[in-house]
Amino acid sequence: MDYELTCSCGAVHAMSVGMAGSSFTCSCGRAIAVPPLGELGNQEITSVAPQPILELRPPEEPASGPDALAEILAPTEVTLRTHRDGMAGRAAPVVAALSADALWIQDVWQLRQFPLSTLSNLETRQHGRELALNFGSEASGESLQMTFVNARVGERWYRELQARQRQPHGDGLAGDVRLSEGVALVRHAGDVPYESLGRVGFTGASRWRAERGLQVRAGMRGADAVIEWACLHCPELGWAGRNASGLAVRVADADARGRLRLIWYSEAVCSLVNRMLLLLFIQAALIFVVTAFWAGGSALDAPTGETRVEALKTAGLGFALFFTWPFLLLALLRILRWPQLLRIVGLAVLAITTGRGLTVWAAHLAAVFTTGVALKESKAWILADPVDWAFVIIGMLLCVRAWRLAGEARHMLPPEMQSDSTSVKTWARGLAGATIVFTCALLGFAAMTRYETSAYVLHPGFDPKREQEAFVAFNEGMARLDKGELDAAAQSFERSLRLSEELTKGRSAPSRYLANLALTLNNLGWVRDRQGRSDDAERYYARAVAVADQLAGNPDADDEFKKTMEGARAALAGLRSGKSVKLLDDKDQAAVRKYEEAQVKALKGAAEAEGLFEEAIKLWEEVLPHADNPEYRKGAFFRLALAYLHLGELQQQKGKRTEAEAAVKKAIENGEKAVSLDPDRPLPKHNLEVARQMLEGLHEQALQEEINKLCETERFADAFDVCVRSIEEQEERLRWGKDHDAAKLRLAYCVDRFAWFLAHCPDQRVRDTKEAVKQARRATELQPGAADYWYTLAMVQYRNGDWRDSLASIEKVKAKEGGLEANGWLLSAMDLHQLKQRKEARAAFQKADEWIDERKRHAEENAQLRFQYEMMRPAIEALRREAQNLLEGKDPSDAGKGIS
Repeated sequence: MDYELTCSCGAVHAMSVGMAGSSFTCSCGRAIAVPPLGELGNQEITSVAPQPILELRPPEEPASGPDALAEILAPTEVTLRTHRDGMAGRAAPVVAALSADALWIQDVWQLRQFPLSTLSNLETRQHGRELALNFGSEASGESLQMTFVNARVGERWYRELQARQRQPHGDGLAGDVRLSEGVALVRHAGDVPYESLGRVGFTGASRWRAERGLQVRAGMRGADAVIEWACLHCPELGWAGRNASGLAVRVADADARGRLRLIWYSEAVCSLVNRMLLLLFIQAALIFVVTAFWAGGSALDAPTGETRVEALKTAGLGFALFFTWPFLLLALLRILRWPQLLRIVGLAVLAITTGRGLTVWAAHLAAVFTTGVALKESKAWILADPVDWAFVIIGMLLCVRAWRLAGEARHMLPPEMQSDSTSVKTWARGLAGATIVFTCALLGFAAMTRYETSAYVLHPGFDPKREQEAFVAFNEGMARLDKGELDAAAQSFERSLRLSEELTKGRSAPSRYLANLALTLNNLGWVRDRQGRSDDAERYYARAVAVADQLAGNPDADDEFKKTMEGARAALAGLRSGKSVKLLDDKDQAAVRKYEEAQVKALKGAAEAEGLFEEAIKLWEEVLPHADNPEYRKGAFFRLALAYLHLGELQQQKGKRTEAEAAVKKAIENGEKAVSLDPDRPLPKHNLEVARQMLEGLHEQALQEEINKLCETERFADAFDVCVRSIEEQEERLRWGKDHDAAKLRLAYCVDRFAWFLAHCPDQRVRDTKEAVKQARRATELQPGAADYWYTLAMVQYRNGDWRDSLASIEKVKAKEGGLEANGWLLSAMDLHQLKQRKEARAAFQKADEWIDERKRHAEENAQLRFQYEMMRPAIEALRREAQNLLEGKDPSDAGKGIS
């Protein structure tokens, strides 16, 4: 509100800046023009007098005298505390208005008039925000304590009351004006007889102020009610502004006045119930639609595998569980209209809207924190769902409105119509207790289900669409099994198997996917066994058991799953029991003898050792697929891993690097199986670690040591030849090797290191930044997902003077890493500086310093981060010095330093 306008009738109207230059109609019927702001100059606006309005009347009619009912001060929101006989009342928000002869106070219903002729004392307190008024004598009178929203309003009231206190007052209202006890707001008065007093209206900054202002204006005219009233949005006063208007009426009969108050309360209850019903219906419809028709389509809900009909049944059950009680309470409130039910209904609606929404969010955040998922993978956008926010906010507002109406009901209803019987109170207490139980159960269920669901859907590799399809296919197979349709069931299970295999390809797939895969394989084995296809049945059972072994100790492997897998093991054993094991035993014994002989030969350095190891390995690999004894399989995998490891060591000693690498890979493969079958045994773990370290050594140690040695002796040309040769070897492996992915990964590493060497070699004859760019780009093509290779490309592009290309490569690093580290920002600064973008270069350099400072702070609190930072620090400091010198116009340090 910016200023106020006063009509000649005494009514004061609140104006906003947006209404400048327009006009409006006062409640007295006069038209008032609002002056434009330009006419007001630069003066501070406190109040503006309206333009003069001419009254047209016959010449013989004398001018009217002062109107005792004319508003001197418009209805104003205050906080009132009354004092009588030394007792202080409760502070309550009311609306006060001032006429020529009286102060008017409007509560929820009651309207009180304090004649100014009885005002004995007037004080201002709290720097003008509070007024203390005494009416009557000091000993027996009543005192009022009025607190205003600000000192400006309070001071204005103080000045007007002082002026009225000094003026002589008449005998009060005219004889034909009856004082109103209170004013009811009724939309439809029905058959209640009344006398019309004319239309009244009031515009306030909120619905509450508009309603109370309307009541006090009607009450000042002697009205007992305002009928056919409406409260419309008033955008000039903001989003909460309202204009209330209606027909002021006087009702002579006391019983009729009581009926109007009852109608007022009933209309308020019905309006509240209708809004709550609409909110719950919309919420229930949305939940029903999502549950019934969007199964498997949301990244926040776990697939159920239900068909459309089953999903509809589940949605109907959920609707009945969650919404029956609130709808029942709303129906009771609509029929009985007990004030005691208002708070109960408000709590129920609050629980299912606001409480449910907040609980779901809190449970999801708890799942995020407990699972330790990264922020970008936390699906935090659940907190920004505008639909959920709408239900949370509207539910809260309706609950507040219900509780407020419950408090106002004792003022709105006549005493004889208030339900205070013992039976009503007993029923209300029972319903309140049941609602509390409903609220606790609802919020507990919502928290538990949301936490479990979020913890599941946050798992890396979660794929709701394919999981839903796999579930549906699995359930179709089970339904067809119940009907005895084995061929149709097998087709459904095979479709489910294909989807489950796709879901479990990644290492990060949820363990639940593995459990579903095992169950599908088990069912396929059962079907194939019944169809007489024992070989296929054995294969499926074996795979099911193998997958179940991977889930040993996993929470998803519950008792029912374990029982099913025990049946699979028994069926697998039964299928294999008919096969001869004598040949397998002979092969196993022969393999043991050859392995022992190979060990002896190897210790003596005999050439035959390699062949004996290979023969032992071949025999064990023939025996192992047919072995069904768990203990034997544990030992066999362990022996195979150890034999391959010894073979690799022997081949490495003979200079057979390719053969040694293949042997070590097989050692790792079998070692991982041995550890998974017997995780508590330390020796398989030790051997597996040794094999992995040996493989890494074969891949990198020889190359890196040779290059470093040559660089230390400044034989850069020879180092160049070694790099080229290593790349050629990896290219050969990529063309002919079996492990294509590993060869490609290794080739990318060699090419990347070669590019760095070419760009930073101190020998100008060897350094070739153009070729370095070519090699670095090839590394990114081989492994486009490796951010380190894109950083190498950006660096060598900078060394080659391709600054714009370097910036583009840095953007690739930023996209893949979700941001840049210090090296990336420093290189960006150098590129931008070279492109004459000095301001942006400084900003990038500043971001690098911020990253360094932040990493130092984290490193002080975490030993692992401190170790990582210390490993990175020399390279960061060297690049920072180079960037700083460049930005300051100094000669940058030699780019040839730091080949590694």
